[in-house]
Amino acid sequence: MSVEIHKRTHPIYDKYFSEWRFFLESAMGGKDYISNYNNLFSHRLESLSEDYQTRVKRATYLNFCQLVCRIYSDYIYKETIRRPNQKILNDFYSNIDGRGTKIDHFMQTACFLSSVFGHVHVLVDTPSSNPDAIPMHQLKSRQGQPYAVIVTPLQLRDWSVDAFGNYNWVLIHHAGYDDSNPYAQLS
Repeated sequence: MSVEIHKRTHPIYDKYFSEWRFFLESAMGGKDYISNYNNLFSHRLESLSEDYQTRVKRATYLNFCQLVCRIYSDYIYKETIRRPNQKILNDFYSNIDGRGTKIDHFMQTACFLSSVFGHVHVLVDTPSSNPDAIPMHQLKSRQGQPYAVIVTPLQLRDWSVDAFGNYNWVLIHHAGYDDSNPYAQLS
């Protein structure tokens, strides 16, 4: 019997997926939000073909959802966060995700997204399965440095926890592309 692990989803994920997607779409706003039939629907006295389409073209979306979610992160990060100066973490703090993002900006984004979804996860990892075995030349070129990734509830598809609530394993959806080979098949 073959298990297609990438298709697994947790019952909680299935239950809340459409709500989480709606929350994110509401916070992001824009023309796509307005033109989505689930967000701006037709009145009972409105013809779907003409009246509704005309209203969609005229519609504007004052995105108060995003403002409310930003209030908390903007308040927390209005002043510089002070962290103990630990030389070993300075490189990580100045480039937390391997893309040059400083820790305050990364955490402000995580704070905003947690206001949107109710929670987010932060995955901290190293490129090697054994960080103690990373050669010095990789450390100097950041190849072995830890990095952090924000994982939203839309990405955390399945999981298992032990009796204490600690994760045994997680299944995270990640769209990956093999940029090293332009002829590679994309799934």
